Amino acid sequence: MWVVSMSMVIYLSNLISKRLYKVFFNYCSKRNIEYSRYADDLTFSGTRKEMISLTSIKKIIRQQGFIINIKKTKFLSNHKKQIVIGITVNNGIFVDKKIIKEVKQELYFCLKYGYKNHLEYKSKKGEVIKSNYKDWLLCKICFIYSVEKEKGEKYFNLFNQINWDI
Repeated sequence: MWVVSMSMVIYLSNLISKRLYKVFFNYCSKRNIEYSRYADDLTFSGTRKEMISLTSIKKIIRQQGFIINIKKTKFLSNHKKQIVIGITVNNGIFVDKKIIKEVKQELYFCLKYGYKNHLEYKSKKGEVIKSNYKDWLLCKICFIYSVEKEKGEKYFNLFNQINWDI
């Protein structure tokens, strides 16, 4: 599986990239390759024999006037954990365990010590504290909910138990 991230302005990506996406869709559908995209991230999946080469991907992208962010480009084999935009896609679709662990930990400490004390402690440890911490945490929970509804509901319930007024 190739995960390719192109350098472009995200809010214009669908409009500007429509032709590029169509070229990839046609190319992949003829070769039995799964192709998906999210904002400016492209993912290609298939058997090793059918897989599109990185050279072909680069050529098509350049022909359409774009460039690849090669630092964000990787090949993931079936034998390794495949994570795309924070979602593990091996044997089903799940939120990456790192994200789950992070959210569970934040919720636990906010409930146990209060969110202000938790943030103070993190700050003393030298961690950078987000000015929109509540929104950041809620956004993470919404992401989890969009992929794994039951886990998301559980985390929404815990989030709603936090006293944000203190």
